[in-house]
Amino acid sequence: MNKDPKISVCIPVYEAKGEGVSFLKKNLKGILKQSYKNYEIIISDHSQNNVIQNYVLKLGNEKITYLRYKHYRGNGAYNTNNAINNSNGDYIKIMNQDDYIDSSDFFKNAIENLKTTGNKWLISTFKHLDYENNTFFKSQIPSFGVEGAPKTAYSREHALKTLEFPVICKPLKTFPRGHDMCGEIINEHINLPTVVLNREDLTNINEDDEFFPTSDLYDTYHEVKSYNLLDGINLIGCPSVALIPRGELIDTNVTYMIDCELWYRLFIKYGHPSIIGEDHPIVIGMGKHQVTRQLEAHVEAMIADDKKYCKDLHNINYSIIN
Repeated sequence: MNKDPKISVCIPVYEAKGEGVSFLKKNLKGILKQSYKNYEIIISDHSQNNVIQNYVLKLGNEKITYLRYKHYRGNGAYNTNNAINNSNGDYIKIMNQDDYIDSSDFFKNAIENLKTTGNKWLISTFKHLDYENNTFFKSQIPSFGVEGAPKTAYSREHALKTLEFPVICKPLKTFPRGHDMCGEIINEHINLPTVVLNREDLTNINEDDEFFPTSDLYDTYHEVKSYNLLDGINLIGCPSVALIPRGELIDTNVTYMIDCELWYRLFIKYGHPSIIGEDHPIVIGMGKHQVTRQLEAHVEAMIADDKKYCKDLHNINYSIIN
């Protein structure tokens, strides 16, 4: 490793329903305050207007390279790859437009960790920001899961004593044994997706909520292995949480499981990453502006297609999460 390896921060941007500049300002502020100074910022802009362009060029910051990218407009993977392809750092730090770094020493700590451990890539703890309410929620430690067969917990107390968090939780379609309505369909929750739960999530849920009986509804907790990433189980986070080696691009054939495919590929090529950040220095923005919100009606079909593509690509023949 170079004495002071260069970090290329790659930011794909677009209008974001008129909030593009606002998100980018917060993002750039977190980068420009870094105590580690050997970095560059590459902004690839999919906007159809000049609002972001005018803002960036007015900054006149020599660390920032602005690129107007008119191809594949609306596809974030291509936009991200355009920024990466125009970078020249030793490491790539993808930053989604609405995310930001909340620690001025993040780059310094990351580089020091990679030098010390010899690991080839790194992921960070993170927290979420609800832009609608301007509130933080759900701090998370990235995880590939743990080795071993799936385990089942029959109550919240049992789960807290026996499971290693975070866990994958798959809602039941019927109430479990021991419940007054055992065997009956849980109509109110029949369409709930598989979710990730941290220990504090389980302790903070109100047991008195009759429509959300945690100890009954969330009966089965799956502790997953790293290769289940290609089943669409992502315990790690979005690309903004990582620092990855130069030369890695987003697979543009993947439509929804982009994060899962990237993490799996990096794991196979480079082994386990370092995990840093006791103070959750990466902030992941959430809100109505997100492209994923606009795809909700098509998610199931997109994931099914992505699973098949990813497993064919990586020669995987299994299905643990049905």
